[in-house]
Amino acid sequence: VVAGPDHPLRIDTAADGIIRDNDVRYNPGGVSVGDAPRTVVENNDASSSGGSGIDVSGNSQGVTIRNNVANGTGADGISVESDMLNPDTGAADGALFEGNQAHGNRGDGIGILGGGHTITANDADNNAGYGISADDGNIDGGGNT
Repeated sequence: VVAGPDHPLRIDTAADGIIRDNDVRYNPGGVSVGDAPRTVVENNDASSSGGSGIDVSGNSQGVTIRNNVANGTGADGISVESDMLNPDTGAADGALFEGNQAHGNRGDGIGILGGGHTITANDADNNAGYGISADDGNIDGGGNT
């Protein structure tokens, strides 16, 4: 995990990382995951970030985004722009979004580009965009509000 000027917590070009129990509020960005398959981002507070609170990009198959708070950010609370195809099999190996809170963001609460992701038990409302915006091909695991 690397700290930088745009994101206080960033994991990049690594596998099986864990970012857990951090308070990264009031920074230009929050938590960033790029090219980091099977990373777990859990129990973090990335509220009031200048950009997205939690950002997933690059080759990040099997990422778990669970029980995080991303309220009042300058963009999407949680943003995913990632190719989730397994390079070995070509199968979708998407992220799990579970139990996150995303309220009052300037973009979507949770914005997901691409398919193959599972979205369950998240709470996202009062955002400038959608509460949860997901491309076709994603799995609604239920319990989202």
